[in-house]
Amino acid sequence: MVITEKDIILAHVEIVLEISEWARFRKIAITRKSFAKGLAAAPDATIENLLEEAVTEDSISFNEMLSVCKERFEVKIIGTSDVTPVYFIESQGVYLWPSQPDGKFTHMLWLTHPAYPPNW
Repeated sequence: MVITEKDIILAHVEIVLEISEWARFRKIAITRKSFAKGLAAAPDATIENLLEEAVTEDSISFNEMLSVCKERFEVKIIGTSDVTPVYFIESQGVYLWPSQPDGKFTHMLWLTHPAYPPNW
């Protein structure tokens, strides 16, 4: 069985992340302004919903994004799919991983979607 980045994130949220942390990030999603005009947070969104609807691909290279994040936040590897590491910025509720093996782009998931993470 192939384990995907989304599988790793789903397991992390369901097993490792405290329920209070999930609730804190979703409260931010609902109470803060969205990064995109007209995009509102679903109050009852699940991690499955976010994994389907909120994973983005950023045009900044993965190594550059990771470097910037490590300068500002504590970043942890939470798992690896094949050879792709999945990182988590606990204070921000942000998951990131390279979108391709060459790391040309960065995939991200904000648990605060559609609002910016707390200190973004």
